[in-house]
Amino acid sequence: MFTDEPKPEPEKRPAPATIMVVEDDPNTRKMLEVFLTKEGFDVKTAVHGIQLVRVLKVHQPDLILLDIVLNWLDGYELCRMIRAHEEWSKIPVVFITGLPEDQVRERAFQVGGTEVYFKPLDIPELIRGVRRILHLPEPEKS
Repeated sequence: MFTDEPKPEPEKRPAPATIMVVEDDPNTRKMLEVFLTKEGFDVKTAVHGIQLVRVLKVHQPDLILLDIVLNWLDGYELCRMIRAHEEWSKIPVVFITGLPEDQVRERAFQVGGTEVYFKPLDIPELIRGVRRILHLPEPEKS
């Protein structure tokens, strides 16, 4: 039997936030990918700045986690490039680094960084910070 009543629309869930992880250390990169994916984020990774720029040309993430010490271009220079590019300038850039805090924090903010987290990373703290920056609620605990 046919009816003219419209079928209810399936509930639409918002797409997960995309996080771009730029980290040359494979263990740290994989760890971040695993934990962020487990938290429901769509994670893309890059080993260095050239890969980051290639990705940004076709897909803009919601947030970039950026190591400071990288080959070719360091995180500071990459952040400057991101801030200077009109289409990318509003993407939050969160630095991650093993450098001492007194050498990093001021410069990170001067080049346009949104936040800085220090290695060894406190993953729950980092994830809370990412959620805060993206204005996402904490997941409900089951």
